[in-house]
Amino acid sequence: MAMISKARTILFAVAIVMASPAVAGNLVFPKQGAAAKDMIAANCPTCMAGGVTLCGTADVQFGKRLGASYFFAGQPKRGYLPGFRLSGQEFRALARSMSYDAMMQSLKQSFETLPLVVIDSGFAATRVLATPKAVEVAFPPALHQCVSDQSKPWGCCIAADCQQECCEKSLGSPTVAVHWDDVTTGDKLTFHFSHTLGASTLTRETSAGKTYVYWCIAEEPGLIQ
Repeated sequence: MAMISKARTILFAVAIVMASPAVAGNLVFPKQGAAAKDMIAANCPTCMAGGVTLCGTADVQFGKRLGASYFFAGQPKRGYLPGFRLSGQEFRALARSMSYDAMMQSLKQSFETLPLVVIDSGFAATRVLATPKAVEVAFPPALHQCVSDQSKPWGCCIAADCQQECCEKSLGSPTVAVHWDDVTTGDKLTFHFSHTLGASTLTRETSAGKTYVYWCIAEEPGLIQ
């Protein structure tokens, strides 16, 4: 238990470091979003302190400002801001430094408290889904055993002989999936965190049977301004 507690402390410490202004992006709310910002501050103080993950259309990769052109998507249009936990770089560092059981427990405990901010088009309404319905963390034991040897590079065909490395194509990839039910709209939401740059997404399944995919900037937190 002491090992798990220590691992969890390390994980949250990493998240706090990542939220520092030196490594965070500013997420500026427009004037019409002032009420939304106030609602988030009142109902999700950790979102204000630690930052959020910005999700939207593919164009979300090119900016940090909360603009209608890339933030609000789907039908009806909505935007989503999962709380920020850690970057892919931190994820890989933790995997290399922790025992398998401690790492799995630490990751699950962290994402079990992940909040999700939901904002309706035009900032018409804002709500915070504070508690996920379920969290699924999977990490192939063979991959963890490989990356525990820090002399081996983590990647595919990046070693000189393309063999002495930890390649996910042969060892399997880690996955994190966080699920919420938005009882207000009937939407089922899943945040798929990936340690690979540009691969994190949020999937929205509506009560009408439509599915929309949002792309998420998960490498650094967006600090709400």
